[in-house]
Order: sequence, then C-alpha cells, then structure tokens
Amino acid sequence: MATSLAAMTARRAATFARLSSPGSAARSSSLIPRRGLAGAADHHGPARVDCWKDPMSPSKWKEEHVSFFSLHSSFIIELLSFCMEIILEVVMSEVQSRNEFTQNQYQFNDHISRS
Repeated sequence: MATSLAAMTARRAATFARLSSPGSAARSSSLIPRRGLAGAADHHGPARVDCWKDPMSPSKWKEEHVSFFSLHSSFIIELLSFCMEIILEVVMSEVQSRNEFTQNQYQFNDHISRS
C-alpha cells in the first residue's frame, strides 16, 4: 500500500512539474480530453428538420432555427405593426379627403341650384 501511494504521489508530482514548467500550455492541451462536437448533436429522439421543410411543426425544428425564429419574431411583429400603422394613417387620410371633397361638392351643387 505504501508503495502504490508513493508511486501515485510521484506521478502526481511529475504531472504537476510538467504542467507548471514554461511552455506547458501547449503540452497541457494534450492532457485535456477532447469531445469535439459530440455534445452538440441530439441523437436521442426524432431527427430534427430544417424549419422551411416542415414550417408547421416547430417541435421538429433544429435548435438553431428555433433560436433564430424566437429572436427575430419580435422584430418581425414590430415591423408589421409599424407598417399597419402607416397603412391605417394613409387610408384614414384618404377617407378624410374624400369626405371633404364630397362635402365641398354638395355645397357647390347647393349653391348652383339656388342661383
């Protein structure tokens, strides 16, 4: 037991000395296990699809498409609201000018008929 404890302590001391020496940053990267992109993919459950392939099923969309849609949907709603306000102002202005024209036409016709 004492021998294995001494060996384990020696290994730890050697690893510490290796990591604390200059230029250890390059060597320490080799000691860190690499997972690559293994954690990014969700291999459990149904396959994910692009949002334009199945637009009516957001639960099947890829995660990045859901994020993009949720971040940009508020902007789209604001833009549509702004456009609707402009359209409403234009329509109301047109209705008001037509009402004024009709009223002026009635006044003109009334003036002509009295003369």
